[in-house]
Formats: sequence, structure tokens, C-alpha cells
Amino acid sequence: MTLDVASLMKKITAPNNILKGSSKARAGAIYALNKRQLKRNFDKHPVTREIKGGKLADNISGTLSFGNLFSFIGFIDGTRPTEDLWDILDNNISFNNEPDMPRVNGNRVTYSFMVSAPSLRDIYSQTPYPSEKMKGGSWVQGIEDGIPFADHYLFSVAGFGKFTDKSRSKTGLQFTKRTFGNSYSTTPYVRNLLKNFQKSIGQFKFGSIRDVDEIEE
Repeated sequence: MTLDVASLMKKITAPNNILKGSSKARAGAIYALNKRQLKRNFDKHPVTREIKGGKLADNISGTLSFGNLFSFIGFIDGTRPTEDLWDILDNNISFNNEPDMPRVNGNRVTYSFMVSAPSLRDIYSQTPYPSEKMKGGSWVQGIEDGIPFADHYLFSVAGFGKFTDKSRSKTGLQFTKRTFGNSYSTTPYVRNLLKNFQKSIGQFKFGSIRDVDEIEE
């Protein structure tokens, strides 16, 4: 029996190229949809909204006894730390529309597409506390794991008179003595947002979106 290899390869390759194109389009759409949802979840998160509200924001995150996260963490008045944080996420989450070698099982072809996301370590290294007192730490990590010195923190909408210039935010100050009875409660934030994104993207734990198509006989 003579095997026509060229003819056989043509039959295999032609449908695979068609399926590859449709799989790329579908995987790309899945990725784009879920990244847009990640952005919506990030924007509506109480921590994002509170910090975005700046020095006079209400503590809608429920993390403090009084005051707000912007002045407690000590961000400089007028800065936009949550926009910087989203830029880190946005610039480091990407989709590679060139799949790995397909896996063929009978008349089924499976394509895998890689989605990259920043590690928590990468995010933490780019989100330092604004205070030298907290040098080496990350405010993003602190939101979820705990931020110290809440009982040293005082909040004042009107500022602090001649001491206002010592406040980066203009509404929050840290004092040496523990006198103000404030406390900080942790809350889920970026860690959970990324975890939910990974779950919604599909089999992301294997680093891929998997798209399965049938080869017509």
C-alpha cells in the first residue's frame, strides 16, 4: 500500500489552521472579557474607592475606627496611588495569541493559550509605603495582612494648624504615643481580585486558556 503523505498532511493541516484561527479569536475574547471584569471589580472595590477619594474620604472599607486609608497610609495630597496600582496590573497582565502545539485526540484538537499576570511579590515591590518609617513594606500587602500604628494615627478634616505641613496627606498625622484608640482591620484586596480573575479565565492554574474544537470528518 502506498501512503500519500502530502495528501494526508493537507487533510490534517487545513482544518487545524481553521480551528486555530477560531480558537485564537475565542480565547482572545475570553481574555478581554475577563480583564474588563477585573478592572470593574478593581474600581468598585471599597479600598480602591476610599483611597481614590483622597484625604477627606469616608472609611467605606470599614478598616479603621476613624479617618481614612489615604491619610492613614500617608499618601501625598493630590497623588493617585490606585491609578498607579492599576497601571502595574494592566501593564503586566497579557495574553499570547500564539497557542502551544495543539493536542490531538481522535477528532478533537485542544489549543492552549498563555496568560501572564504579575506575582504578588512583583506587585508588593512596586507599591512601597510613602513613609520612611515603613520602608521595605508594601501598602497593598498591608491592606490584606495588617498595617501597624493605627493607634498612633490622628485624623482631622481641618488639618493640624502649624503642624499640617508635617502631614503628607494634610489630614492625617502619626504621633509617638499610642493615645487615639484607633485600630486597623484587614480586608481582602488585590490578592483576591487576581485569584478571582485566574478562576474566571478558565484553567489558568495551568497558565492557559483551553479551547477545544471538533475536526469534521
